[in-house]
Amino acid sequence: MGLRGESREERLRAWRRRYTRWVMPDETRDQREGASPAARSEAPIRKTERIGDELRGTLPCISCSYELQGLSVAGNCPECGLAVRATILYRVDPHAEAFAPMPHRRLTANLFVVWMLGALVGVALAWAPRAADVVGLMGTRPDVGPLLKGPAIAIGISGLASIVLIRPVVGVRRAHIVMASIAVALYALLVFAVWKYMVEIEPANPSVLLRATSSAEQLHWRLMIEGLILLIILGLRPNARMLALRSLVLRTGRVDRQTMLAMAGALVVAMTGEVIQLFVVGSELISILGVVLVVVGSLFFTLGVASATVDCWRIRRAILTPSPSLRQLLGEPG
Repeated sequence: MGLRGESREERLRAWRRRYTRWVMPDETRDQREGASPAARSEAPIRKTERIGDELRGTLPCISCSYELQGLSVAGNCPECGLAVRATILYRVDPHAEAFAPMPHRRLTANLFVVWMLGALVGVALAWAPRAADVVGLMGTRPDVGPLLKGPAIAIGISGLASIVLIRPVVGVRRAHIVMASIAVALYALLVFAVWKYMVEIEPANPSVLLRATSSAEQLHWRLMIEGLILLIILGLRPNARMLALRSLVLRTGRVDRQTMLAMAGALVVAMTGEVIQLFVVGSELISILGVVLVVVGSLFFTLGVASATVDCWRIRRAILTPSPSLRQLLGEPG
């Protein structure tokens, strides 16, 4: 989800260079740049009034969260002593003013979280039969029948919320709008397939995880479900990535995150296991390998959805309370 064509180190170096002239005293900057004392004495007097400017925008200290508004850029936090310029370098977003306008900021932020949260609930409920299998090994297998309708309902809610990704900001490319629209439409097929599998096919042939092979019907429906999810992820990814770039901590790699491409990769692994079980007949070892691939791919996909849900919450906060630009912070004219 980072900026295209730039490594994290390159972005950080460019960031520091851009803001050195705002937050570093002239003499310190000259020394760092290797200028001689004679050259500095002959240079024109620079405008350093900005160093003494007060912060006009809200800026909580990164160390103690003390509000630094009204303090000098060259000063220190009165609570913990951390330099104000350190907080500026950490919190100010150099790309804040380059983002496209968002017509419905609050609605977009909230539905973005509902989109991934619904997917997480659906995936978690889909594991209920397998969890019941494990419990059944130690005693009586619990009845999970009432939960089998849950995945389709949760995914349906996720699909409705995904409409916000068709055009989340102004200026979305037409190709991305078409891709997102197709992905949203595919949710209808996904809900039907999940309902069919969980409510009708799964109860008729339970404990799939604990056997070396599944029925051909189960494999076909699971392949369909995984394929639809893969297409939905690829269709929504470009527009979801536009929202992810608004989060400074995600864009600069300050936190671990789960990309949608990694989730797609986990699905491909699971689908490979389904294909092996479906077309490779007569070899128990290869069938077991297929089961292992399905289990591993499904687990990583589930972890990916959980991590992506956390990312969506971070993005929501970034949308509702975006990081300030330096001009907004200092009140400098454009």
